[in-house]
Amino acid sequence: MSDHHHSDEHAEGDDRPFVHAPVMLAEILAVFEPIGAGLLVDATLGGGGHSRALLEAHDDLTILGLDRDADALAAAAGNLASFGDRVTLRRATFDEISDEVRALGVDSIVGFLFDLGVSSPQLDRPERGFSY
Repeated sequence: MSDHHHSDEHAEGDDRPFVHAPVMLAEILAVFEPIGAGLLVDATLGGGGHSRALLEAHDDLTILGLDRDADALAAAAGNLASFGDRVTLRRATFDEISDEVRALGVDSIVGFLFDLGVSSPQLDRPERGFSY
C-alpha cells in the first residue's frame, strides 16, 4: 500500500485508515489523454487517486466523484481538496448516476471511469464488504 490521505472517519469498531492506491494509473491516463474539456464522472471514486491524476493532467476537466462508501469519500475529500470547485463528491450508487449528473445542471459529460473490482480496504476489514 502507498501512503495516501488518511481519513478520520472509519468503519465502526475499526481505527485503520482508508488507504487505497489507484491501479493501472498510467493506463487510465493514456485512455483519457485525448479527453476534452468538461465533466468526467468517476463512478468508483475510492480515495480519489485516479481523479487526482486526471485533474492534474487536464486543467479544463471537472470531476463528479461518486462512491457509496463514506470512508472512501472522506479520504477523497482530503485528497482532492486542492482542486476546489473542479470536484463534486456525492455518496451514491450506480443507479443514481444520472440523477447526480442532472443535479449538477450539466447537459453532457466527456467521460466515465468505473474501476470495477475489490479494493484492499474491503478485504482488510471484513465488516466493510462490497457489492455490485
